[in-house]
Amino acid sequence: MRKEQRELERIAQGQRRASQGLTPDELVSAHSRNFDIRYSKITSVKITRRLFQSQLRFYVSGPSTTEQIIRFNLPKKQIPEARHLLELVLPPKTKVENHS
Repeated sequence: MRKEQRELERIAQGQRRASQGLTPDELVSAHSRNFDIRYSKITSVKITRRLFQSQLRFYVSGPSTTEQIIRFNLPKKQIPEARHLLELVLPPKTKVENHS
């Protein structure tokens, strides 16, 4: 178990070193599952808190009148930090919902 942990940490450090000098656009294109969300395209952001799962949702304007929703699952302990950051960067577009 420890050997596996050390190996994973070694890989992570190598990846950090390799990406350290990259520009944001280079970081996005470095992996096929990366993507960017343009600030100007964000129409709103919502943090939804539920009993078993919380989500961060970005509502992004698309071509013509379409809107795309990009979802990220959040651990409950990260909600206050995410909320704080969103209120700093996107105050008029941020909404928090609590559901039980």
